[in-house]
Amino acid sequence: MNASELREKINEMPAIGYGIPGGIFLIALIVVGVWMFSGNDDGNNTARKQDWYYDLETKEKFAADAAQNPPILTPAQKLGDTPRGVRVHMVTCGSCSDAEIGWFEKYDEKTLKAIAGAGESADVQAGHLVRSKDGDDDKWLVSRDPKGQELTRAFYNKCPKTFKDCYPGS
Repeated sequence: MNASELREKINEMPAIGYGIPGGIFLIALIVVGVWMFSGNDDGNNTARKQDWYYDLETKEKFAADAAQNPPILTPAQKLGDTPRGVRVHMVTCGSCSDAEIGWFEKYDEKTLKAIAGAGESADVQAGHLVRSKDGDDDKWLVSRDPKGQELTRAFYNKCPKTFKDCYPGS
């Protein structure tokens, strides 16, 4: 079958002309979808189930559900206690076995209520707070403000090509 016969066949049956490219497009779409949602990435899977948290009173790190918005109750606390567990970013320029505390993060009370749908709407980024591991409890910075960004970027700038956030199990 030469090119003109093939063209004639496609003109007689347009479904073939649309079906072949459509099929190829569908297969490509499926491949991209599987790749995007498979969870196979560079080890920093955004769909992780746990994060590291830190008890500001006992100074102990613990793993808990990543979907929680800190501050959260620590394993040592009972229901009804004031939550004192904050998310801790364990960071490294190499292996996660060598990770160190980078910074802590939590949300202010107004933002937590807004996230839970129980309060007025709030600018979530304005209520997202960070603190250095050496900072006082009163020295929380708004993460998007220059000083907050300076704190978190200091760790990325140490080793921009090899920087890693480490999570439980990594």
